[in-house]
Amino acid sequence: MRVYNKPAPLKRNKNHPPSASYDEGLRERLMDEKFAQKYLELAMEESEKVFLAALRNYIAARNVKIVSLAKNANISRDTLYKALTPEGNPRWSTIMSIMHGLGLKLTPSYIGR
Repeated sequence: MRVYNKPAPLKRNKNHPPSASYDEGLRERLMDEKFAQKYLELAMEESEKVFLAALRNYIAARNVKIVSLAKNANISRDTLYKALTPEGNPRWSTIMSIMHGLGLKLTPSYIGR
């Protein structure tokens, strides 16, 4: 049986404040419209699961209230919650409604095949 030693605690450099966490930095950057647009575009190109995770991050960063979003998207709050869970498998119409509720639109672009 192997015995692992605990790693030594990190020493803080008194001259440099601790850096912001990845989540905090992402939330900050998602407030920029151009960054948010590119972030969502790249996530969409990756996969549906990645896109839904990016959409959750966008909603959290923008401090969007679920009740307001459901109303703006014209879908029930339950449908919205289910669609945005990591296990969610929303219909295309639900994704489009969420996008519309957020004031976003999908724009097709030619990929040159």
